Amino acid sequence: MHTEHLAYLREIVKRRSMNTASKKLHVAQQTLSTAVKSLEKELDAKLLERTYHGVYPTPIGQEVVDLADEILSKIDYLKLRIAAQKEQNIVGKLDIGIDHGINLLIMPKVISHFYKFHPNIRVTIQEMSGPQIRTALLEGTIDIGIIPHYDHLSPNLSEPELIHVEIITYTFFARVNKNSPLAQENAISIRALLNYPLALYELGTSSGQDMLNNLKKYGEPRILPTHYPSVAQQLVSDNLAVSIAVKANNYMPLMFSDYGNTIVTIPLKEQIPFYASYVIHRNHLNNPIIDKFVDVLTKLT
Repeated sequence: MHTEHLAYLREIVKRRSMNTASKKLHVAQQTLSTAVKSLEKELDAKLLERTYHGVYPTPIGQEVVDLADEILSKIDYLKLRIAAQKEQNIVGKLDIGIDHGINLLIMPKVISHFYKFHPNIRVTIQEMSGPQIRTALLEGTIDIGIIPHYDHLSPNLSEPELIHVEIITYTFFARVNKNSPLAQENAISIRALLNYPLALYELGTSSGQDMLNNLKKYGEPRILPTHYPSVAQQLVSDNLAVSIAVKANNYMPLMFSDYGNTIVTIPLKEQIPFYASYVIHRNHLNNPIIDKFVDVLTKLT
């Protein structure tokens, strides 16, 4: 079994499209199809189903993708450890500006891994809005920023002094109680989800409002504002509401647990175009500390 084939399968499932995965991976669709057929032959099982709404994993296919996530993450981790052993520890500091929601979703894992390899770099994190991050970078009060956006970055967004690099594509999932009728579905439409009270947090942020505006394209949500992810998850666990989880590239944050097997996580049929990018000043190109952080950030999200 080739790890490359596992990576291809994971990307197809993530994108729900052979064509989109092909473009993202910069390989021919035939290469992806051949890789999937090779895995299916080796495992003697069908891994993918093509539907009107896109390509979805079969139950065994989802198990293979989950295992692929684990295997490929461990390989990336091993590469980072080998790289760290080949060089002396760098001493210094790193000031990060980050959106609150992005901080909550990805930074616990990223910072933990960063300190494993670079314990002599002191990291400070400030939660800021996108405009505040860009201002702080221009003024030199932070070294790197991480911002969310609900569309691919356009050239007009970038100030000439700043470099934006898109690193994270978020995939949205429904969170429903195991006893809900929705729990029997392989994929849930946003319109169907909006038939139930929806527990959401981060509504006070610009990214939270952008999400709400995208949901309103499918109907009028009955929102239960919760302010904290734990409250939203408890409401779902008590079967009082449904909620939404996001997966950062191939990483599902630990806060989206199954709450004692009371919550199931199911793909949404429609995806909200949500991304995140890191931003640095051109003067910080080739800064070794920033480079080390970006290396961990891009490998683990």
